[in-house]
Amino acid sequence: MKDYDQIVHRVLRRATTSFLVVITFISMIGAQDVTLKSKQIDEPLPLSEQAKTIPISNNQITLKITLDGGQSVLATQYEGGMIRLEMEGGEIFGLTPYKRGLGDAVVNLKIFRIIRIKKGGKVVGEGITELETSVIGNQPSRTLSSLANNEPRFSVQLVGIKEYSKIKEIGLRPQYEAAGTCCVTCDGMKTCACSVETTCGSCCIGVCCN
Repeated sequence: MKDYDQIVHRVLRRATTSFLVVITFISMIGAQDVTLKSKQIDEPLPLSEQAKTIPISNNQITLKITLDGGQSVLATQYEGGMIRLEMEGGEIFGLTPYKRGLGDAVVNLKIFRIIRIKKGGKVVGEGITELETSVIGNQPSRTLSSLANNEPRFSVQLVGIKEYSKIKEIGLRPQYEAAGTCCVTCDGMKTCACSVETTCGSCCIGVCCN
């Protein structure tokens, strides 16, 4: 009788252990599902729906952007188009370069803050606010001096300008609109432009690859 009780005890113990393993596995699956759903809710807008400025010419302006931490990126965008910087801490900035008259020694650079608009936990749009306009030449220039001390700082340097024919027809958009932009993430910063070069990799779209 004693042996019979021991056998029954072992069977019950194994069954209980198996039941706990199954419950644990189901709980893990449930947790993974919640995580995936959370990520889907927080996904940013597609590139086509993100805040942007519209190019005014086919001129390509290349800038070197260097964060205070030392990481840098070369970004090329059409004149009037936006270079988008997404920082690891969540801050998003837009940089829009414009030529200053004749020559290619300096450009005007409008700098914007971009804020994601959420509704019900989902990103439904973006707001954009101009922070400053800086004159950028072939020497690094500090920007965003008016921001709080804990916000990111970076310097910008003009690398070069490729000049093309001006857009004359009203409503006509350069190849930027059809080609879109490409993005590279490196050292905690995601950069989107017509062409992006970083130490982690590079990308380009359309004629910006030439």
